[in-house]
Amino acid sequence: MPRQFATARKPSPRSSVSRFYRVAKTQPGNWASRRSAARRGVDRDEVDRPLLSGASRSADPVAQPQRGTWRSWVWPPGVVAMLGAMAVFSHQGDLRQPPTTAGTGGRAASSAPSRPASPSPAAPRRTVPPVAAAPTELSAEQVYRKARSATVTVMTPTGTGSGVFVNSSGLLLTNEHVVEQFPVVRIKTSTGSRVLARVVRVDEESDLAVLRVARMPDAATCLAIGREPVQRGQTVYALGSPLQIEQVFTQGIVSAYSPEAILHTAAIAPGNSGGPLMNDRGHIVGINRAVLRRYDSMAVAVPTSAIRQMEIPASCRD
Repeated sequence: MPRQFATARKPSPRSSVSRFYRVAKTQPGNWASRRSAARRGVDRDEVDRPLLSGASRSADPVAQPQRGTWRSWVWPPGVVAMLGAMAVFSHQGDLRQPPTTAGTGGRAASSAPSRPASPSPAAPRRTVPPVAAAPTELSAEQVYRKARSATVTVMTPTGTGSGVFVNSSGLLLTNEHVVEQFPVVRIKTSTGSRVLARVVRVDEESDLAVLRVARMPDAATCLAIGREPVQRGQTVYALGSPLQIEQVFTQGIVSAYSPEAILHTAAIAPGNSGGPLMNDRGHIVGINRAVLRRYDSMAVAVPTSAIRQMEIPASCRD
């Protein structure tokens, strides 16, 4: 190693480019030394002249590198290298896949702080009208238990028939042909008690009669007159006292109906006249009237449309 490099500063290992420029500047006669000497006003020949043996390096203003001189030539490549490294790191950061959040369809979650959700104004409550309860269907046994205390036997000097209480104040319905011309008849309840009933209204065309008792018998109840339309195939029940047998209960279906009559298959016989024909809710849909002679299994009942024409006040409520 030449003597002039004996006291040279150790090049920094930061980059090969800076080491190259540091070494090149201290070489006598190179372009870096000449340009540095020209800046300081030193003759170009002195720069190219080799050092004498034994000469002190500190006496040569050119051979001794000045602090800070080489940095003016080294910083541009260093800055370029630094900027390149920053660009690489920033590019790698961009290539990283951003985090995704569940439920956002793969979109990156926003780094901005989420704002607290403002409370939404309460929606006005809508008033829902109450829904009417569906009609409850009763079994045949339940219909019988409901109707037996309201059904009575009507007794006259010429025969017997049936009747039903339709008012809690003591009004009951039967057929006009059951009471005939008798103004007062006797009725017998399901408990066996007997009371007198007075005929207050008759309608020969519809074959209906309205009777009244002075006081409702003990344990007697009433049945409501149904407002539901009658349908073919609908199940119906008949209750009465045929052939002097009390509380006979039969079941059938509606075969046909009209505003004047209801045809049904519930078995009835003489003595059932005036008794109730009921639906599966225990409501009166007709008053049994007669049996068709040609069709022993077919019976006729007076519909509720004719019953309403009797203008019975305050019918029994279910």
